[in-house]
Amino acid sequence: MRIKETIKKHKITPRRIALLSFLFVCGIISALLLKPFSKSTLAGEYFCGAETFENGQFINGNLKFNTNCIQTKSEKYKGNASCLCSDKGVYGPTWETSQLKAGDTIHYSLAIKSDASTSKLVLSSDKGDYLDFPLPAENKWQVHTKTFVIPAHVKSAVWKIYPYKISGSGKAYYDNMNIAVSKSNRLVASNNSFSRFELQINNENYDKIRRKRKEALGIGLLFSSKDDLVDANIRVDSSIYDSKVRLKGDLLDHLQGNKWSFRIMLDKGQEWRGMNVFSIHNSAARSHLAEWFMHKIMEHEGVMTPKYDFMKFSFNKRDIGTYAYEQHFDNYFLQENKKPIAPIIRHNDDGYWDNVKKTLKDYEWVAASQVELFNKENAGDPNFDKLFRHGHSQLTDFLNKRKSADEVFDLDKMARYYALMEIGHGTHAQLVTNIRFYVDPVTGLLEPIGYDFFGDHLPKVNEHWRPVGMWENGKKTHERSRDGNLYNRVLFGNEKFYRAYIKYLTEYTKPEYLTNQKARLQHEIDARTSVIKTDPDYRDYSFDMDKVFAKAKYTKDKLYPLPGVSLTSYRTAIRHEVQLQNYHYFPLEIIGYKTKNQPTGIDLAEPIIMESYSPHTTLEHYKFVGKQKPTEVIYRTLGTDSTYYHKVNNNLAPLTELPIQSASYYNISDHPSVNLNGDQYTLNSKKITLDRHYKVDKNQALAIASGSNIIFQKGGSLTVYGSLMASGSSSEPITFNGKKLTGQGILIGKGGSGIFNHCQFANLSNYNVGIANLPAVVNIYEATVNFTNCNFIKNDAKADLAITNGEYSLVNCNFSDNAGGAIVTKYSTGNLEKVTAANYGGGFLSLQGGHIKAEHIELKNILDWPLVFEQFAMGSINKYKITESSHSVKVGSHSEIFIVDYTGKTSDRDIQVLGSSNPKTRLTIANANENSEKELSYITGPVAFLQINGRKKYTK
Repeated sequence: MRIKETIKKHKITPRRIALLSFLFVCGIISALLLKPFSKSTLAGEYFCGAETFENGQFINGNLKFNTNCIQTKSEKYKGNASCLCSDKGVYGPTWETSQLKAGDTIHYSLAIKSDASTSKLVLSSDKGDYLDFPLPAENKWQVHTKTFVIPAHVKSAVWKIYPYKISGSGKAYYDNMNIAVSKSNRLVASNNSFSRFELQINNENYDKIRRKRKEALGIGLLFSSKDDLVDANIRVDSSIYDSKVRLKGDLLDHLQGNKWSFRIMLDKGQEWRGMNVFSIHNSAARSHLAEWFMHKIMEHEGVMTPKYDFMKFSFNKRDIGTYAYEQHFDNYFLQENKKPIAPIIRHNDDGYWDNVKKTLKDYEWVAASQVELFNKENAGDPNFDKLFRHGHSQLTDFLNKRKSADEVFDLDKMARYYALMEIGHGTHAQLVTNIRFYVDPVTGLLEPIGYDFFGDHLPKVNEHWRPVGMWENGKKTHERSRDGNLYNRVLFGNEKFYRAYIKYLTEYTKPEYLTNQKARLQHEIDARTSVIKTDPDYRDYSFDMDKVFAKAKYTKDKLYPLPGVSLTSYRTAIRHEVQLQNYHYFPLEIIGYKTKNQPTGIDLAEPIIMESYSPHTTLEHYKFVGKQKPTEVIYRTLGTDSTYYHKVNNNLAPLTELPIQSASYYNISDHPSVNLNGDQYTLNSKKITLDRHYKVDKNQALAIASGSNIIFQKGGSLTVYGSLMASGSSSEPITFNGKKLTGQGILIGKGGSGIFNHCQFANLSNYNVGIANLPAVVNIYEATVNFTNCNFIKNDAKADLAITNGEYSLVNCNFSDNAGGAIVTKYSTGNLEKVTAANYGGGFLSLQGGHIKAEHIELKNILDWPLVFEQFAMGSINKYKITESSHSVKVGSHSEIFIVDYTGKTSDRDIQVLGSSNPKTRLTIANANENSEKELSYITGPVAFLQINGRKKYTK
């Protein structure tokens, strides 16, 4: 619980004025040192035009650049010539040096034009170092820049850097290569350069601190207030400070053993390392260097972040170990970040912590949470208070969708902040309890503050982790959230934010980006690793950047579309019209198309932005009409530069579009046993007969009372585009009975909904009205249906239940005695709980695409494959039992399934996992009972994945 304490106004001392003046001068000098390609401040600058070419070398003064390409004057970026590479010569101007050292920075710039060939930029050494980066093929001059940092492990090497034509039958032209080198002048710090921070508290105050800790351990949380502050003395860096301190940290990881966390408030006018208020904690509480590294890359990318570093800590003359300190959000913090004094705002999280022990699931603390001021020492100033009200209103308008993200936030910094959180998987920072914003007094926009990225352990990241923004569209996602995803839902509905986020995510997930960041900071990493290892508890500690940023690799793999998967298409009845669906993790941007007569492509007047695919929402369809018949669609992931080409499918029909019904319907209001009561139709008899095709329109509601018996005669069916509520009871169930005649079925159609409670479906057949011949007893198309305590018995159809692009739930339901299957779904989202099935000639559950969550599934005597998952199906099943059946689970076509608690053995083949890679077909079974695991038979494809009880399985 945060302390509600008032911090005194900062006193500007002569020492601080001198310090700020020194920092200001240093800042100017640093800016000059980092200015690209400045001859006066850089260690070296090397320019290669193409005007002078002799003996296979381009010459600029006394500089010579080798190449196996030629000079041409037919194309040039500047001057009168350029370097031409074709299949006869592929290596452009090459710079070679042996003068680079670890930490040196290379700034590279090159103009390139390429009509059909792709190129890459290569940095290599004679010691085996090799980095290459793609240069896009564009038939116009473009300048590309790159920055490299020589890795820390380099001792002595000869380096080369050059452009290289790698593919295509065309030509690549290079011009105006510019290389500037910034020499590293960093000094290697030792662990002796880190402060020894000595905190001393007298016996009376120590007892008060100890009692507070005991109280927190008893409650399970630390609840603090200003009443918990006690007087303390601090000795650090040969200086003595008077202060007030209290325990800090909400969770008990900050109070373990003798390594307690503290909030430090130095007395008025005092400061240490530019801080008057700060926190200290066991370095492990934020995963040691992982937190520090995130602060450093945030700082490097221009995102505000508090000062964070390490020290050696002793408490009442007892050495405790290595601690980290973190700056508080006050005026000192704003001055350190060169920001005018303005409000820092946050969400009040009292409701969250009040409910931590209660763990109420439907506890809307975020919705009720008020936006409040953090740096309250400035309150009372009219201009400051006006800014606070502005920031408060901006944030409230955003969360209530009255204003868009680009109207409220500094969108560029928000995109950088979220992208950096994603690559480091430091998403703990986006929880509403941790979110902080600075209100810019000039622009009025809110700027994020990055901090608190990790807890005391790092998440074990693998390919199953979803990148932030994946499957988000900000409009239709139904999943509610009471943490940082509150922001995701709205942010990712803004195209400008999404575009900027993906742009930075593309940059930050490149392997060379993190390599360069580590190389830039390697000396500082080494020094901090050394000081952490002086703590006996962490003597074996090492910083593994690849482990901390492992998620970047998996995110990078998901950014770019997969040909033949991410985008699907088919033609419509309208001439030259193409209909498209997005199956990619992120939004796609359709920018043009190719035709037979225009093989280079035609740009769309307005690009089409396709929302990201989500298994939790209905698939959207997008259309455009070409000037000529489109043969290929030109597209890319929103926010990226790489373009892709999709061949339009000439034959593929709509997957989920029902044909127009030509048969005549009778409205349910025309049935003699149906009356209108208020705003819904009800039955005036417990027993009614359907001998025609009756329909409930989208603006109608039909309620069926308990004990009712609905009898389907020849030619009788029920179609619902409005709402149907069939509420029976255990003593008086509702029955839907037929005579197993074709057409005796039910359709809950587009936009409709159905609730079935204590219902029985028996002796029914498929739905057949006009040209619509649907396979199941109950068919759901783009609708929402819930079944509770329902039975499907002795029906005669291909399936009892078929769902297409719908949402469904089955709880405590039973299926039995059907020659066909039980449940068939396509691109739908569902939940199954306590469902049983027995005696089926077909299978039990078949998923094509979509997502399912199931618990307690028990199957018996299923002739065909009981569980089938295809076409990007995703699902999790908890407690699955199969008996007296031929097969068990079949997974294919890029699907991913997870089963926990598997019991049973089948007579033929238990498991089949076949499919393709990108993404890989996967089946993971955890906690298969011992007998089942030993006896299970399975077959796996060469690129599929099967794991049982933690062990990967291969075909046997």
